[in-house]
Amino acid sequence: MVSRWWKQYNLLPWPDSFGMLVTGLYNTGSGVRGRMMKRNIIRYVNLSYCIALRTVSFRLKKRFPTIEHLVDAGIMEQNELEEFRKLDETISANKWFLPLVWVAKMIGKGVEEGH
Repeated sequence: MVSRWWKQYNLLPWPDSFGMLVTGLYNTGSGVRGRMMKRNIIRYVNLSYCIALRTVSFRLKKRFPTIEHLVDAGIMEQNELEEFRKLDETISANKWFLPLVWVAKMIGKGVEEGH
């Protein structure tokens, strides 16, 4: 059981190293749109971490007792919570991966646009 959890934990990208990769390797362009893309990418990585670690960290669970507390803290937006809830009908497991799917889509769209 610990081995399975540890493998999942190691799949999560570290927010700081991921941030450096995004800054160094992905050209989001200059201006407000580029800055917002980088900001949202890092926010999604942090959101993924929070969702995953809420299940094992007492301190994080105390800080964010429900997923709605992530919205209140500004880590997740209301429309993202609604999309997250849609998965409740089909997936009962921890959905920490969903924000990383959003990151992949965002980067894919940016690459298509030539960034």
